Amino acid sequence: MGLSRLGGCRLTPASAPHTLACARACAALERRHPDHRPLTERELRAWERGSERPLLCPALEIHHGPAVRVHRPDLVLWPRAGDGLPVAVEIELTAKSPARLREICRGWARCRLVAGVVYYAAGPATRAVRRAVDATRSQEAIVVVPLEALEKDLSSNA
Repeated sequence: MGLSRLGGCRLTPASAPHTLACARACAALERRHPDHRPLTERELRAWERGSERPLLCPALEIHHGPAVRVHRPDLVLWPRAGDGLPVAVEIELTAKSPARLREICRGWARCRLVAGVVYYAAGPATRAVRRAVDATRSQEAIVVVPLEALEKDLSSNA
């Protein structure tokens, strides 16, 4: 896919830490899983343009009052060989509301378009995601890993 399809990246002071964490995670995961191609949320959105529905997460339509939002993962690890399901990757730096996290975890547990989900979470977000996973009994679909595990990969492979 050409980079022009992605459009410009909007970066704000509020979004910069998450964008940087996603970029670092993408680099670490590419090193850790050479048999998978990491795909960013922006790339996923570009693939979806012109589609009637999201390619990866139709089960994650999150209802907020009259509006319906589709939740996309921050990254996707796509098998390079073309066989098997992709793995969704979420990067959590701050805890979302408990209700929203539970809703997302329920959606991921129902989603049959991914092999599973890995949440890389920092600090208090780790505890919040683990509580949501426990509350929704989605341990078979979702694994929670401290974000520092990826940072160790980057520093040891530098």
